Amino acid sequence: MAVNVNEKITDKIREGTFSEEIKDFLRDILIFELEHFEEARPRYMEKYEELINKYTAKFEGQEN
Repeated sequence: MAVNVNEKITDKIREGTFSEEIKDFLRDILIFELEHFEEARPRYMEKYEELINKYTAKFEGQEN
């Protein structure tokens, strides 16, 4: 079941009208989640923050 869900998510990301930066962000978060979904360590949240900061830095100064 997880594979089907993940395929649906990745299909939606690929087919979406998001910018490439948003698609990259979503793919990176999904990959990270799949690799570490059973971990419950503080590093887990630090990595999320690192990935979010990586992509938000690209949008600094841009208007919606």
